[in-house]
Amino acid sequence: MEGAVLSGEEPLRILRVMECSGTAKRKLKGFAHFFGRLHTFKEETEVLKKTVGRGGEILDSATAKLRSVRKEILETAFRVRKKLEEVAGRHPELCPDRIVTERDGRYVLLVKPHFLNRFKAIVHDRSSTGQSLYVEPTFVLEDNNRLRELKLEEKEEVKRILRETTEMVARVKDRLKESFEALVE
Repeated sequence: MEGAVLSGEEPLRILRVMECSGTAKRKLKGFAHFFGRLHTFKEETEVLKKTVGRGGEILDSATAKLRSVRKEILETAFRVRKKLEEVAGRHPELCPDRIVTERDGRYVLLVKPHFLNRFKAIVHDRSSTGQSLYVEPTFVLEDNNRLRELKLEEKEEVKRILRETTEMVARVKDRLKESFEALVE
């Protein structure tokens, strides 16, 4: 459809049809009825294999930018978690459970309320018992902000990749439809 963008497992399903069509075309050379209606999609298949994983996810290998952004996400997340784990380890009286978790996409610590007497922090939530707080110490605020920006960049890059993939598939849609119908038959 005009303006629609492939999503979820759709690129993977299209890849499977393209692969099956190419394989069937090679195997059915003597069957003129099918042979002429089956198409190979060599270039498109290569692009899709590099772009979409077997679970329908967009792969890091789709673009250099996506690979770079995801690498930076992992590095930044590791840095934030490490800082929080170090504080939890050095202050067991404030962080008895040493829990580092996420709240609203930000890494936080589960702490006793008197943690706020020692560290500046933003309170994101309370535990179900009300005895502990989920806090984001200000010393990880900048890294958490960067992490959020990176995740938005990743999301935008994935959208761009899906738009390009959709445009590529749209260019071969008639051949793809013909191949699909021949495969079904």
